[in-house]
Amino acid sequence: LQLYRTIMAETVSTKSPYYPHVIRNTDIFLSLEDSLTPIKQSAEVFSARGDDLETAHSQNALGMQLGRLGRLKEAKEALRKAEDLMADHVSGHAQTLNNRAVVRLAENRTDEGSRMLFYLARDAVQFPFDRIVVAQNLAAFSAMTGEKEASDAFLFSEQLLESLSLRNLGLKRSHLWNYSQWARSTGQTALADKS
Repeated sequence: LQLYRTIMAETVSTKSPYYPHVIRNTDIFLSLEDSLTPIKQSAEVFSARGDDLETAHSQNALGMQLGRLGRLKEAKEALRKAEDLMADHVSGHAQTLNNRAVVRLAENRTDEGSRMLFYLARDAVQFPFDRIVVAQNLAAFSAMTGEKEASDAFLFSEQLLESLSLRNLGLKRSHLWNYSQWARSTGQTALADKS
């Protein structure tokens, strides 16, 4: 976390082409509330560049964080923007279903939302990255809503990450962080320490 803050404090960081990608992933380091401003900034930077797909990913991340905070009206608006921007892209269908599932989970329609995410992760997503992200969302939201299937969901997410052999450290870190948070919240400190 300290290294992240140090890098972000450097003026040169804002000029890097990777800058909006980094600040979009601040939810890995910061609290839900603290991550909102950087994620919004990432959407603005991508929008200024004319990159609709990345802007949509940022709006999706923003909507998910707002949903986790219970700010459902704002979450729905951010997710609607993501859906609109995704409409012309190949992975748009999967992202749209993912967004709708997230909204259902945020509205405490957990059975319906989790089922949508599960089938999406299992069947509907064509690209490895999207499949893993959806599986991770399923696990994280299952943990947050206290579902007994959370353990299986995390195992599925990890197996998918390994079987698809996608070299992405961010996805691995995200999985481990979500898993450790769930383990701590359920009193499984030994599992949390391993993550």
